[in-house]
Amino acid sequence: DVPRESLDAALSEVADAARRARVVTIVGAERPTPAGREILSVVFGADGTRLGEQTKTQIDPSEEPDYIAGTGRRVFTAAGVTFGIAICHEAFRYPEIARSLVLGGAQIVFVPHFVTTEDGPLPARWCDASNPYNEKALLCRALENTVFVVAANVAGPDQGSITGIIAPD
Repeated sequence: DVPRESLDAALSEVADAARRARVVTIVGAERPTPAGREILSVVFGADGTRLGEQTKTQIDPSEEPDYIAGTGRRVFTAAGVTFGIAICHEAFRYPEIARSLVLGGAQIVFVPHFVTTEDGPLPARWCDASNPYNEKALLCRALENTVFVVAANVAGPDQGSITGIIAPD
């Protein structure tokens, strides 16, 4: 467990880096609360201002021993774009989350996620039948909502899912 003070210090460093680079930044984090740990994405504007956060509201059954669900959905506007965040399997298993973000005005749905393969090899082709189902789910979220989906998977040797941009068409 990371102490709250350490998390706050790390997020402050990210905010400063966003300001220096003049880029909007979405950073994943875990937050300890009295009820348990939450998974969240924190959004910083290009000036380093904390624009808000999105907690993961649908916890995968495998995560239930370690995390609690947050509440509420929201959209953010930065750099002239309105966007929402669906964390990991929220976008894969719960199409209503992407739909609620689009109905709230999102032009882009960002999907930070952690999907690895069991044996380590990278998928050879986008949407190959043998790839994890989540790629197909992200394609569906883009098509069914006429929205861009920006997927960012964990960086590592056993990355089992796309990091990329899926157009609405």
